[in-house]
Amino acid sequence: MSSPAFVIAIVFSVFLGAWPLAFLVAIVSQAIKQRWRRVGQLALLLPVWCVAASIGLLQLPRLIAALDGTAPGGGKPALAAVAVGLALCLGALVWALLVQSFGKQAGGAR
Repeated sequence: MSSPAFVIAIVFSVFLGAWPLAFLVAIVSQAIKQRWRRVGQLALLLPVWCVAASIGLLQLPRLIAALDGTAPGGGKPALAAVAVGLALCLGALVWALLVQSFGKQAGGAR
């Protein structure tokens, strides 16, 4: 694995791999504050993260192999690059929504 491909794999893994820990912290924090509606809203982010992680796990090795030139048949990285880009966009979306959940609760309602 070449150095740029290794860096791509590490950054992608950290970006999507740290999310479950932050998700757990957010869920516990909201549960302690008894904001059950917010807990439910956060729970809806989990399937989106699962889709992003699944797409990334399936397509990142293909993209890296295509970039390294070790993919069979010449390895056209276009589809893998689009899939990894989609995974990164979904990952950024769930990160943004998770970070936003730590904001102030409007009106003091639970």
